[in-house]
Amino acid sequence: MLINNKKKWTILATILLVITAGCSRRAGDDGNDGQTIREVEVTPVKTMDFMRRAQVQGTIEAEEYAMVPSRTGGILQEILVEDGAAVTNGQILAHIDAEQWENTRVAREQDVYHARSALLVAEAQAQQATVERNRAEREQNRFVALRADDAVSQQSAEQVETKWKAAKAAEQVAKANVDVAKAQIRQAEAALAIAERDVRDTIIRAPLDGAISQRMHERGESIAPNHPVFRIDAVGNLKFSAFLPERVFPDIVKGETHLALEAAQRTLGTYSIHYRSPTVHERLRNFEIRARLDAPPDWIAPGMMAKATIILDQREGRGVPTDSVIKSGTETYVMVVEDDKAKRVNVKTGYSTDGMTEILEGLSEDMAYVIKTGHHAAEDGAPVHVTNEE
Repeated sequence: MLINNKKKWTILATILLVITAGCSRRAGDDGNDGQTIREVEVTPVKTMDFMRRAQVQGTIEAEEYAMVPSRTGGILQEILVEDGAAVTNGQILAHIDAEQWENTRVAREQDVYHARSALLVAEAQAQQATVERNRAEREQNRFVALRADDAVSQQSAEQVETKWKAAKAAEQVAKANVDVAKAQIRQAEAALAIAERDVRDTIIRAPLDGAISQRMHERGESIAPNHPVFRIDAVGNLKFSAFLPERVFPDIVKGETHLALEAAQRTLGTYSIHYRSPTVHERLRNFEIRARLDAPPDWIAPGMMAKATIILDQREGRGVPTDSVIKSGTETYVMVVEDDKAKRVNVKTGYSTDGMTEILEGLSEDMAYVIKTGHHAAEDGAPVHVTNEE
C-alpha cells in the first residue's frame, strides 16, 4: 500500500512538470518576452456626413378643421349626414326646430308694420302742427301791426302772441315725435333682422369642404346656442404638430429645417418645418413646430401618431464605428495598430450618425484604421495580430 502511494505521487509530479515546461515554452516561443499576442480586426476611418438629430413624437392633424355650432338653441329636429361623410362648403348638415323662431319673426314683422304706421301718424301730426304754427304766426304779425297803430289792446296782442308761441312749441313736439317714430322703425327692423337670422340659423351648414369626423348630438336633443354639433376636418390637407425642448429652439429655422416622418410603421417622407412657435412655454419649457404634408397618402389620417427625425445640423467629417470608441472615466479613446502593437489614442468625438461616431480631434491623417474587434482586451503597447489584413 505504501509503494502504491509513492507511485501515485511520482506520476502527479511528472505530469505537473510536463505542463509547466510546456507553458514556459509557449510563452517564450512568441518572441515578445512572454506577452500573449492578441488577435484583432481593424476597420477603416471613413469620411462621411454626420448629423445632429432630434427625435420627437407628434400628431397628424388636419391643416384646417371646424367645430360647427348651432348658432341658435332648440331641439335638433333632423340630421342629414352620417359620421365620416364627405361634405362640401355650404352643404346642409342638420335642422333645428324653427317653430318658435318663425313665430318670433312674424311678431317682429308686425312690430315693423306698427312702427311704420306710427311714423305716418307722427308725420301727419307734424304737418298739422306746422299749419297751426303758420296761422298763428300770421295772426301774430297782424296784431303786431295793429298794436303799433294802437288799434288793439295790449291784452289782445299778448293773447295772440301766446297762441303763436304755443303753436311753435307744438310743432317742435310733433317733429320730435317723427324722429322718435323713425327710431322705433329702425329698432323694429333690427329686431326683425335678428329674428330672420335666427330662423336661418336653424339650418346648420358646413363651413368648409371635408369629412364629418365627430358628431356631438343626436336627433331630438336640446342644444344650447353656439354649442358644437359637428366637427369637420379637411382631410386632404394635413400637417404634423409636435413640441420640442427649448434647447433646440435656435436650431429650428422656418423653411430651412427639415424632418423625416414615420407613421404606422411606414415612411411618410421628408418635409419642411413651416411654423415655429415664436415663444417658449414658460412652465413646460417647450415650443411647437408644424410641417405641412403635401399630397399625403391615402393611408394617413388626422389623429394618427407620427415619429419625426429632425436634422438640426449636418457636416462632413472623419468617423469610426461607434462600438470602437471606448470611454473610461473622463477620457475617450480608440485603439489603433502601430508596428504590430496596440496603441491607445485619446480622441474628441462629435456627432453620431448611423452607427458611426465623428472624430473631431486625436486621429491624425495617417491613422487610417482603428481596431473594431478585440480593442477592449488589447492593452496599450501590447502585441497584436490583425486577422483581416486584406
